[in-house]
Amino acid sequence: MKLTIKRSTAGLVLALVTLVVLFSTAPARAELKLRLEWLPSGIHAWYHLAQIKGWHKDAGVDLKIDDGTGSGVAVQLVGARNYDLGTANLGTMAVAVGKGVPVKAVAILFRRNQMGILVPKGSGWKSPKDLVDNNVKIVTTPGGFDTPFLKPFFHNAGTDLAKATIVNVGAPQKGSTYINKGADAMVSSPPYFTPMLARSRPSDAIMMYDFGLEIPANGLFAHEDTIR
Repeated sequence: MKLTIKRSTAGLVLALVTLVVLFSTAPARAELKLRLEWLPSGIHAWYHLAQIKGWHKDAGVDLKIDDGTGSGVAVQLVGARNYDLGTANLGTMAVAVGKGVPVKAVAILFRRNQMGILVPKGSGWKSPKDLVDNNVKIVTTPGGFDTPFLKPFFHNAGTDLAKATIVNVGAPQKGSTYINKGADAMVSSPPYFTPMLARSRPSDAIMMYDFGLEIPANGLFAHEDTIR
C-alpha cells in the first residue's frame, strides 16, 4: 500500500514537473500592432488573408492591422512605439533612420523604386525638365514619402526643383486635385495610381528610377525593440 502511494505521488510530481516545463518553455503569444502605409490595396492582401485564415495566430501572433495615411506617418508612429511594425517605402524609412528614428527593415516586398510623377497620357512630357520648361502645375503632399527624393530627381533630369510650379495639398486630396485638373502632374506611386485613374484621367509615368534613383521600394519594417 505504501509502495502504491509512493508511486502515485511520484507520478503526480512527474506530471506537474512536465506541465511546468512545457508551460515555461512554450513561447508566449506575441501581441503586435501593424501600421500600413496606406489604404488597403493588392500589396496588403497577404496580411489580411493571413489574418482571415488565422495563420498569424497559428504562428503565435495576435496581430492588429490599421490602415495608414502615408509612409512618412507610418515610420514616425512605429519609431514612437505607437506600433510595433509598419509597411512603408523603405527609401523613406532609410531617410528617417538617418535622422535617428530607431527602426529597421525586415523584408523588402518590391525591390525597385516605385516613385515618380504621373502626367496625362499623350502629353509628351518625359522628364521633370519638361514639366519645369512648360510651367506644369505639379501636385504633391508636403512631408510625403517621395518628398526627400524630389530635389535629386529634378537635379538628375537637368533642372531645379525650385523652378517647378508646385501645388501642395493633403494626401487625401492629391488624387482628386489631379483628376479634376487642378494640376496636370502628380507626384505619386504610379504603379498604385495608374490603374485607379485609367478611366478618370489616363496617365503616363515619369519614373525616378529612370533618373538614377535606384532605391528599395515597399517593405516591412519594425522598431528595434520589437526586433530584439
